Amino acid sequence: MSRTALGASAGLATVMGIVGAVTSFGERAFTIGTVLIVAALGSVAIHAVVSPQSYRHPRFTGTFYRAWGAGVPVLAVAALVTCASSPDTGQQLAYWSGFAAVALFAGAVVDHRTARTTVSSR
Repeated sequence: MSRTALGASAGLATVMGIVGAVTSFGERAFTIGTVLIVAALGSVAIHAVVSPQSYRHPRFTGTFYRAWGAGVPVLAVAALVTCASSPDTGQQLAYWSGFAAVALFAGAVVDHRTARTTVSSR
């Protein structure tokens, strides 16, 4: 998967999570918190695509990243289709799928960054 497509999916997942949170939860303090969390996770995901050397060069061509990059647009389309028939359910789907997508991606790149190779002491 190209880094451009992966970056577009990371941006799409971030926007889905933020828009879903704002439309689902209205004007409450909880909304601000959820938007900040999704934005923080999204910024990690986008930064990892823009600057992979900061994350020890994750293999964006791996199965996880290919599936993730293809799954995000499918989730976005599912949220849009669901919004047409049931706006409340579509908004919730957009929020939860965006939140879960950026959390998975951010977790994967941060885990890759912090993974240490153990050196045998023999």
